[in-house]
Amino acid sequence: NNVPQKLAELHKLFDRIKPRDDLTIPTTPGFCFLHGFMQGEDREWKDIGFTYRHNTIEDFYFSIDYNDFKEGDALLDKPEG
Repeated sequence: NNVPQKLAELHKLFDRIKPRDDLTIPTTPGFCFLHGFMQGEDREWKDIGFTYRHNTIEDFYFSIDYNDFKEGDALLDKPEG
């Protein structure tokens, strides 16, 4: 039974999540998501998704997916040459 271990891991994870408005730029390592920020330099990959569905317009929705699976140059890395 690993439930106590998994609960401890979840509590540790949730302690790193802080609310954030869209105009606040964090000054510590971590990553931003909608209305939030996860503090820390996590070495594990992240895969996050968000879907918005309109309340009154049937079949109207949009999705945003984010992951940090590295492929090639990072966004802020400048190619040489």
